[in-house]
Amino acid sequence: MKKFVRLLAVVSVLVLVAATVSPISLRPSLGFGADVDRAFGFFVAGLVTALVTPRRSWSLVAAAFVAGAVGLELLQFVAIGRHPRLHDAAIKACAGVLGVGIATLVRPRQ
Repeated sequence: MKKFVRLLAVVSVLVLVAATVSPISLRPSLGFGADVDRAFGFFVAGLVTALVTPRRSWSLVAAAFVAGAVGLELLQFVAIGRHPRLHDAAIKACAGVLGVGIATLVRPRQ
């Protein structure tokens, strides 16, 4: 099961990268609006990444999601047809950190 969750974490991060820098027409959508799509993607990625990361490293994982959200948003400066926005980076960062935080509640102590 841990291997599956680890694979899910890697795939979810790769999907986030692809969705953030690909043309807007290729971005996946849940049908609830772009902010919900962003939040959902980063929440899931933060959750599953934290679930396969040792507890002592969760603050680093949360910091990596904040830095990753900002970094991916900045990559949109060079992506054709995309435009970076602080609002979008904030949604992504908060959702990723929330996912890491929820993982602290659902993961059993080891």
